[in-house]
Formats: sequence, C-alpha cells, structure tokens
Amino acid sequence: MPAFAIGNTPSSDISIPFNNSIAVNYTGFTTQAQTAFDYAVSIWNSALVSPIAIKIDATFSNLGAGILGSAGPQTFKVNFTNAPQTNVYYPISLANQLSGSDLNGATGEITASFNSTADWYYGTDGITPFSQYDFVSVVLHEIGHGLGFTGFYGSNGALCCGATFPSIFDTYMEDAGGTKITQLSSDAARSSTFVSNSLYFNGTNANAANGNTRVNLYAPTTFSDGSSIYHLDDTAYSSTSNALMTYSIPNGTARHTIGDVTLGILKDEGWTLQVTAVPFDFTPLPAILIIGMFAGWSAYRRDRQRKSQDKQIQDNVSDQMSDKAEDKTLSHHK
Repeated sequence: MPAFAIGNTPSSDISIPFNNSIAVNYTGFTTQAQTAFDYAVSIWNSALVSPIAIKIDATFSNLGAGILGSAGPQTFKVNFTNAPQTNVYYPISLANQLSGSDLNGATGEITASFNSTADWYYGTDGITPFSQYDFVSVVLHEIGHGLGFTGFYGSNGALCCGATFPSIFDTYMEDAGGTKITQLSSDAARSSTFVSNSLYFNGTNANAANGNTRVNLYAPTTFSDGSSIYHLDDTAYSSTSNALMTYSIPNGTARHTIGDVTLGILKDEGWTLQVTAVPFDFTPLPAILIIGMFAGWSAYRRDRQRKSQDKQIQDNVSDQMSDKAEDKTLSHHK
C-alpha cells in the first residue's frame, strides 16, 4: 500500500482521549500524521488503566537530518502520597496514577517531538514500504519511554541530570550475579556492568512474560549513548513480539504490538493493565484548537545504516527539585 502524502496544512489541536486516558496536544501535525498518532495512542489506551488523564504535548516540525522523533516524561516525582517506594523517582504520569490525583495540574506528563521531513509511512495497516519508516511504531516506542521505560544512569555509572535517587526502572536492574544496580559498590562497578552484555530487568511480571527468566537489557560491550541500558536487548527480542522497545527499528518495519515483556515491566513499575486488550474500531479523534508546548526529550534517530535508534539529548538539563522532602519534583529534560 502506498504511503500517504504529507499534507500541506498543519494543525494545532488537542485530541479528546479514548477511555479518558491519554490526551494529546498537537502542534504542527498534518491530518495524516495526527491520525497515525491517534492510532498509536489507541493501542496504549487498550493496554493501560489510567483514571488520571495522561497529557502528551506533541510537536511535528523540521528537526533536521537524521532525527525521527523523541519523547520522555515532562518531570518525575519522589516520595508523593501512596508512592510504593521511598526515595525513588517515578515519571509524572505514573506518579499521578499511584497517588490518585493530578500532581502537576494542567502541565503535560509527556513531551514529544517528531520530524515532519522524515520519510514516514502514516498508514495503520502495518504494511510499511521498505523506503519509509513506520510512524505508528516510532510513536508507540517513544510513548513507552514517556510512561516509564527510562532512568538516570549514564556510561560512567553515576546518576545524571541532578538526580539524587534512581528511577523506578533503575531499581529493577541487576548484573549477571543478581546484584541490583543501585546496590553495586561503586559507579565503576555499574559502568562495567553497562558494557557487559549482562544487564537485566528483574521484576515478577516482566519475568513471567519472559518465560520466567530475567529480561535482557541492551548493554553492548561498547557503550552507545542513548541506546544502552534503557532498551530491551536487540539480539534477544528484535525478531519477537517484544521488539517495540529495542533500540532500533529498520526502515520498512512495523511494530504495532507493545509486547508482554514491556507490559510486564510497566506493571512491575506500578501501572495497572487492562485485564485483556480492549478491542476497538479505530476512528480519528475529535479535536479542539489549542496550542501545545514542547520541552526536552530522548530522540529517536536514524543512523547511516537506515535504522533508527534512541539518542538521549542531555543538554539544558534542568534540576528543579523542591525543598519538600515529601514531594520533590525533578525536571529531567531528555
């Protein structure tokens, strides 16, 4: 099936969410791009129970050569009411669900940006031409990062970005011997583990979805900034139904399934899942005119081998932690 042509008239809209879950503030999107984004949102809505609306501020503009898109949590919360663990950062969308209240008010929970000049396929049928990149797949992947597939460790084994505590994802990571990454004796020990090909996510639900074994994370012997650590291992999962959260997606490939391993990881972090996927007949969401906003991100890039990979942009990191120990906020612009 041929790709949709990019329309000439951009939009700046907010879409009313399916099941009162995820709402999107659209800025600059063409009709085709917004329809595909809505479809990706509907897949996430069929998987998650989120009584507190999740707001995504999404921008569609020229990001330059090589960049497909980006997304991440707008901020993180720690030691909020009903937090399952103390001194652990939760992405704001998850913190809202766990606390039972909208902790950040009208501000969005996830920020996202996608390249309007990329070679996109906007279809929702999963039949992506070899010369193009599947927009739905990239949006699905980036929303996954915004929901909690992220953390604060870098190549040197230290917490980055002004964080004084690990993320909830970080607390489940282990080395080959089963020692939690957060409990290793030094930054050097963590740094070594991050290039060991033996980094794991060990959570009850994730393991159950992975044949009752720990989940392999991407930790190649040469650290790849923005790809290492916070993705599923490419070798283990790229050819499976759990490929969505691997670090790369080839052109001509569609991944419209979240995957049980990724859903297990999110459940371990604290998300409530739908008992079964909710079937739906997709129609574009109605829209109301409003201007969205954009902050920092984790960029989904296209490399010279015509693959795309996450590249975390850590410039202009802002540390906006409050002095209240019971409810600190970290603005982590990646």
